[in-house]
Amino acid sequence: MSNTVTATANPVGGVTPRGSDSITQPVLPTPAPQLTLAKTAAVADTNGNGSQGDAGDVVTYTLTATNAGNVPLSGVVLTDPLAGLSTLTITWPDAANPGTLPVGAQATATATYTLSVTDATAGQVSNTASVTADPVNGKVAVPPATATASQPVLPTPAPQLTLAKTAAVADTNGNGTQGDAGDVVTYTLTATNAGNVPLSGVVLTDPLAGLSTLTITWPDAANPGTLPVGAQATATATYTLNAADVTAGQVSNTATATADPVNGLVAVPPATGTASVSTRAAPQGVTAVPVNHPLARWLLVGAVAWLGRRAWAGRK
Repeated sequence: MSNTVTATANPVGGVTPRGSDSITQPVLPTPAPQLTLAKTAAVADTNGNGSQGDAGDVVTYTLTATNAGNVPLSGVVLTDPLAGLSTLTITWPDAANPGTLPVGAQATATATYTLSVTDATAGQVSNTASVTADPVNGKVAVPPATATASQPVLPTPAPQLTLAKTAAVADTNGNGTQGDAGDVVTYTLTATNAGNVPLSGVVLTDPLAGLSTLTITWPDAANPGTLPVGAQATATATYTLNAADVTAGQVSNTATATADPVNGLVAVPPATGTASVSTRAAPQGVTAVPVNHPLARWLLVGAVAWLGRRAWAGRK
């Protein structure tokens, strides 16, 4: 602020006196203190299982406090109440004067936190940090500032495959005996991703000698060998029973489902499924006659004629 003062007086001896002077006084702005706080989180695959952000991994939090007002601040304090958080490591603009922030200056703090199983169950870790400062000149309060960071937490990979196997026998040779030589067994395999992570490199195998090639239906035809969580792949194959199977009395075999390790690190336990088919020999001395055989028509005509004669005899 600048102001000029002028003095005048009546003439003395014909001389008119004149005089003036000015003074400039600096005027400070009205204190308008303001703090801001930013918070970020970065997670590392500390446990090395290929899943970033599950139990055992470490989150590094970074807090940045800024003096966004028009007056210097003192008594600045950064706090983060997250249980299990390491001690905040703070870098001040002037290391010789911790807790002070000139206008426009920043203080940066870092701390680490190890994700737990409880965090994985909750699905995330979310917490709020704050920054405060002493009143300016002991009179003008400084509004505190807060910042929140949320870190999603993944479940610990727990891959699991299950495999179910069923068998259905058809009287393929048409001799009226189901499960003898020449009949066909249709096997159905159902592999399910019963774990909590997607699976890739899924392979279904069945070592039964003489089994046809497995025909597999995947959840995503464009990505064979992959199974999202809860998804299923279904495979079918056929097998023709032979004399050796009849002699053995049954055919029993086990199929297997495998998958690549999750993230190349966590092994997926293989799954197995077994199905047994009972076999038996066709009755001796009995020959099945196909329904479209000429002899079948003669037998049918003969049976009808015999029944007719009996019915006529019964009326007499």
